[in-house]
Amino acid sequence: MLVYPGSEPLPDKIDRPVHLHLWLASESAFIKLAQFAASAALTAEVDDQSRSVCVALEPAGIRPFAIRLAGLLTREELKDTRVLYRYDDTQPRPEDISRLMSLRRFITVAHADWLLDLIAEERVTCLFQPIVYADDTSRLFGHEALLRGIDPDGAYVSPAAIFNLSRDAGMFFQVETLARRTALSTAIEHRVTGKVFINFHPSAVYDPEACLYATAAAVDAGGLLRENIVFEVASANRVQDLAHLQRVLHACRETGFGVSLDDSEAGHPSLHLVEQLRLDYVRLGGALVRDIHLDPYRASVAERLIAAAGQRAIPVIAQGISVVEELCWLREHGAAYLQGYVIARPAPAPAARLARL
Repeated sequence: MLVYPGSEPLPDKIDRPVHLHLWLASESAFIKLAQFAASAALTAEVDDQSRSVCVALEPAGIRPFAIRLAGLLTREELKDTRVLYRYDDTQPRPEDISRLMSLRRFITVAHADWLLDLIAEERVTCLFQPIVYADDTSRLFGHEALLRGIDPDGAYVSPAAIFNLSRDAGMFFQVETLARRTALSTAIEHRVTGKVFINFHPSAVYDPEACLYATAAAVDAGGLLRENIVFEVASANRVQDLAHLQRVLHACRETGFGVSLDDSEAGHPSLHLVEQLRLDYVRLGGALVRDIHLDPYRASVAERLIAAAGQRAIPVIAQGISVVEELCWLREHGAAYLQGYVIARPAPAPAARLARL
C-alpha cells in the first residue's frame, strides 16, 4: 500500500503571481463575482458569453480573494464553479483540463500551504500505543501506529487536522500513502515485536495487488513478519463499495497480512460489516467505550458486537480506555485486548514493560 496507481499529483503551492480563470456555475454567481471584481478594483477580464472571469492576483492577494469568494457565493456555487490558475497571461489550453478544480477546492488549497510543505518535506512521524492482553495488562500484544505531523517548530500536528484538510484539498491519497509508509518504516526502525496495527481507507487503494506487492517487499526487507502487520479499515461504516473493500481485504490476507475493522468515529463497526467480512480483529472505539460501565445503551451495543465477533471466533480489541472501571467492564464482558491512556499513552518508541492493572 505504498503506491497508489492513478492518484492525482499534488497541487502546486501558489507562491507567485497567477491568472485565475473562473467559469461560474450560474448567472447569479457570475454577476456577483463580476460586480465584486469591479468594486475591488481587481485586474479582471469578464466574458459574458462564456460566463467566465479571469483575475490577476499577487501571492499576497490570493488568500484574501479566496476568503471573499467563500462569503460571496453559496455552497453549491462554490462546488459547481470551475477554476484554473496559470502563471502566465495566455489563454487556457486543452492540456490544462486535468488541472481544473472546483472553486471550493481552490479555496481550500489556498489555505493549505502548510500541508503542502508538510507532505513535500515528509515532516511526519509515528507514535506507538501499546495493545495488551485483557486478562493480564502487563503482557504486550502489539502496538497501533499513530500518525503525527511535525510543524516547523518541531511540535506535533494532529492527524485529524492533516486528514480533514487533505480530503478537502484533494491530497487524501498522498497523505494516506505517506502515513502508511511512515508507519511501516518507523516500525522497522524500532524493530517492533508483536503486532503492528496500521490504519488505511479502502477508497485510497486503486489496485490492491500492486500496492500490497510493494508493501510486502518492504516488510520482508525490513525484517518484520508479514503476519505481524495488521491493516485496519478506517471509517468502515462509510464505505460505499463493499465489493472493493472485500477485494482489498482479500488481497491483504493473500499477501500474509492481518485485517481488522476500526471505526473510531462511530465507536464501533456495524454488525452488518462484521457479518459480511472475514476479519482477524474487530475494534470497539473510544466513543463506545467511554463510561461503558455507567451507560446501559453503550453496554448493550458492545455486548452485541462482542457476541457477534465471538460467534465467528474474531477477537475484540477495545480502545480509548481512560479509567480502570471501563477496563474492568470490558475484561469481564469478553474483550480480548485492551488499549488506552489508562494503560499507556502513545510514545515515540514501542513499549518494553507495562504495569498490571
